Amino acid sequence: MIDLQPCSTTDFTAYRDFVASDESVDRVARQETDRLLPDGPATKNQHLLSIKTESGISVGLIWLTVIERTNGAEAFILDFVVFPKFRRRGFARQAMPLVEKYTENLGLTQISLSVSAGNEQARALYASTGFNPVFVRMTKAMKKEPNQAPEPTAAAGRGSS
Repeated sequence: MIDLQPCSTTDFTAYRDFVASDESVDRVARQETDRLLPDGPATKNQHLLSIKTESGISVGLIWLTVIERTNGAEAFILDFVVFPKFRRRGFARQAMPLVEKYTENLGLTQISLSVSAGNEQARALYASTGFNPVFVRMTKAMKKEPNQAPEPTAAAGRGSS
């Protein structure tokens, strides 16, 4: 059994260390974490929840933010991490109903999240716990170097294709 508890400073430090060392997390994501959590777990309107075992061991962290929508406020999961040495033990699956209960207690209307297309395990977990795809975001990398100004064209700025 597990429980969700407010993230302590110690658990937040472990999470930050994980984000800093995880090769799958890019530099921009690390900077966004710092920007969005300037006060760590005490940052206003951010909900950082430690995933704890019965014996009090922190096995991961869930980071929620609340987004106001016209049909009510919703929780958006910004990060859902089970630390590597605790993966494949069912902790993420056990955490899902606890996240639902937590968001219900906040009076939120739904939970949303984004997941990488290639993360089949996470996609399967979310689908099996009732999450449904709403839209697909597609990306194409451009060959130009970043911050390089595009070549001017006659049609620029006129909305033509």
